[in-house]
Amino acid sequence: MGHFTTQDAIFSVDLRAPHEAYINSWDITPDNQRLAFANAYDQHFYVADLATGAVIMMHEDRLNHPPFWSRTLLWESPQTLLVINSSRRDMHAYQVPQDSLRFYYSILAYDCQVCALTADGQRLLYNRFYPDEKEGVVCLAKASTGTVVLTYKGHRKPALVLAPSPDGTRVASLSDDDTLQIWDSHTGNTILRRYYNAQFRIQAIAWHPDSSALVVGGRTDKGSGETSYNLQIWKAGPGPAHVAQHMRQYEFAPPYKEDALAIFPGHSGTRSTITAVAWSPDGRWIASGGDDDTIRLWDVATLREHQVLEFGEELTRIRWTTDEKYFVAGGDRSLLAWHFVL
Repeated sequence: MGHFTTQDAIFSVDLRAPHEAYINSWDITPDNQRLAFANAYDQHFYVADLATGAVIMMHEDRLNHPPFWSRTLLWESPQTLLVINSSRRDMHAYQVPQDSLRFYYSILAYDCQVCALTADGQRLLYNRFYPDEKEGVVCLAKASTGTVVLTYKGHRKPALVLAPSPDGTRVASLSDDDTLQIWDSHTGNTILRRYYNAQFRIQAIAWHPDSSALVVGGRTDKGSGETSYNLQIWKAGPGPAHVAQHMRQYEFAPPYKEDALAIFPGHSGTRSTITAVAWSPDGRWIASGGDDDTIRLWDVATLREHQVLEFGEELTRIRWTTDEKYFVAGGDRSLLAWHFVL
């Protein structure tokens, strides 16, 4: 695989000049042709062509005014972009079918901060937390109507990350109650629950393409100058994890040895928290981004670091397109996309 730098990016957005600006959401169309992103500073969201990097559409989101306080962009289909604005009490979804913004539906979702779509674009996941309830609820709704079809009440506090499996059968949820849980998306039954602490505090998760394993990243209690081991591959429940056939065994026992299939050296140093992870569609590569302002590419077969890319700020999200042609990375102030060449 060839190396790439920030100068090689085919698409680049840099909002670091106005200190108030930040990118609060972005998403890629299911057909891997376009990228939508939102600039909270000017209340606009944009659609760009991934092949050329050219912005082909711009909308002023006049609906994003107080008390709305967070926004998520999700492509339901190549033609339908959901613009989800969340207030303290409810969530409003809007469609952008062509070149106009129109109301879609509204959901009562107190303190909703995290949303995700299943791989087929048919179901919407979002968190909900009522102060008078003891648990943080995750709702699974029809993306076309907002009708809730299932609620998961395994967490005591709101979910911070929601990751539906590629095969649509499970959801991995990371919560402020210090647990990582995997549950059945059809029954709501808990498949796996793991508590984590300062020894390995998980902050980012991503599924293997065949849904048999998770890559988890976060922060360990290793000191400065020590290897952090804060990037690991875990089993995603009972049954075989086919990815294990392509890796050598790890040499360091993580907190949950029974779950870990492999462990990487990770991001080390005084600033060494992994904040974003992604798995390539062919399963051969893992990308991790951290608060050390770097993106690191890892060879899954050897567990070795292939490249370090200086990004310039803390990473909030990274992902490949499903056809593996493009690699996209974003922080609060910048968003870049590259051609991914093997």
